[in-house]
This record gives sequence, C-alpha cells and structure tokens, in this order.
Amino acid sequence: MEMDFKLNNLMLVGMGASAGGLLAIQSYFERITYQENVSFVVVMHLSPNFDNVLVRFIAKYTQLNVVEITHESLIQAGMIYVSPPDKFVLVKKERFILVEKKNEHFLKFPIDIFLESLAQEFGKNAMAIILSGAGSDGARGIQRIKEEGGVVFVQSPLSAKFTSMPNASIQTDLVDGVYTEDVLAENTMAIAGFSRKQVSIGSDYSLPKQDVDSILSLLHKEYGYDFSNYNNVTIKSCIRRRMILQNFESVHDYFDYLTTDKNELKNLQKHIIFTK
Repeated sequence: MEMDFKLNNLMLVGMGASAGGLLAIQSYFERITYQENVSFVVVMHLSPNFDNVLVRFIAKYTQLNVVEITHESLIQAGMIYVSPPDKFVLVKKERFILVEKKNEHFLKFPIDIFLESLAQEFGKNAMAIILSGAGSDGARGIQRIKEEGGVVFVQSPLSAKFTSMPNASIQTDLVDGVYTEDVLAENTMAIAGFSRKQVSIGSDYSLPKQDVDSILSLLHKEYGYDFSNYNNVTIKSCIRRRMILQNFESVHDYFDYLTTDKNELKNLQKHIIFTK
C-alpha cells in the first residue's frame, strides 16, 4: 500500500506497552536520535487519571519533541506522540483521529486498534514495536502491519517485566525480530536509515538479478514456493530489510547465510509472503 499524501516518505513507529513498559520505553528512547523521516506513537495502557504523565516521563529521556495527541492534529516528522489514556487513536492520512473509549464500536484493545489503522494508512512505512505488558493487545494489530509490508519488533521476554504481550505477538510467527531495548533502538534506526536511502536511490535497491534469483531458487527448493508472480521491487525490499536486521552488507554473504540458517530462510519467506 502506498500513501497518497505529502508525508509519503515518513516512517511511523507504533509502540505498544502495558504493565512494566515504562522502563523499556525509557531505555529505548534514551538511544533514539533524531531522523528526519521517522516519528513515534506510544500507546500504553494507563488509567485516565494519568493524563499527560507519560509525556513528561518520556521527555526526560529524549531530545525529540514529545506531545500528547490531539484530535485531527497533523503528523510531523521527528516527533514522539503519546496517546491520551482515555482515547483510542487512529490514523487518517496525515492526521490523528481520537475516539472516546466509551465507543462500543471498538473492542478494548487500544494497541491493536492503532496498529491496524497505522497499517492501513502507512503500509510498508509502518513499524510496530511491542513491549512489556500483560494480556495480548498488539498481537492482532501486528498481523495487519505485516500484511501491508511493515516491520514488527518485539521486546525480548527475557528483558520484559511482564511477558504476556511480547509472547502473544511472538506466537503469531510474524515477528521480524525479538530484541532487548538497546537493540530495538539500534535496529529501528537502521530500518529508518534504509527507508530514507531508498527514497534517494529509487526502487532498485542495488541487488543484482542473479543474486535475487539465487535466493528465490533457494526458497523454492526448500519450501516449494514460487515467487515468480511477485513484484520484483517488493522482493528486493524484503531481502534488503532482512539483510539489515542480520547485519549483512553483501548479498553474497547473506545468501551463504541463508544456506546454513533455516530460521532466517523461513523468516525471509514469511516477510515476502506477507508483504503485498
């Protein structure tokens, strides 16, 4: 899905958290630096009595501007947006839409609701990050993120204070990476840098056809899946993203890695299949 408004080069990162999420949020944003093509939206399970508390908390650990979302406010680059505790947040083109939580049209899963909306509007420029929390909020929303070509990261259950939310997302088998907070931040910036670079170099991604064909042949041999009808730009984008996440600069080295690591081969296959 392609965005049709002026922020079509912006990557919007949706972060979902609940119980135990404050420490993860702090650790993450301490490591995030300003990039002109990325903004963040934090959706956290909080009592309505905690209005604006999260904004002040995050602002202590970042140089980025942190604001609470207001109805129909314009999405801008280089920002951290915080969901009001008594509202659902949706994205509609270049603006945020707030909906009362008393609205019976919505189930009480604010992270899912936001991520589904994010996927619909931002497509491959959407990223979801699921942090510590109880319950399963976020697990449904990340499925839509993947369906529209976005990226999904999850905090490692080993570092999460409450593991139910991370585990629920991991169990969907659609997650691109499970990391501690420091690596979450590092890989967010890596993907953001890739997204910015692809705007400047166009849609070729500098992957030779022979290398791409070798990878697709490997996938076909292992899983019997034929990608010949898939968009070539989509395939190259998926390969590049997986290379970044696995710290490969050479596609030849990445191919060699795929021949020895079946988990990564499976992850690449899933990423291509779920990317429209």
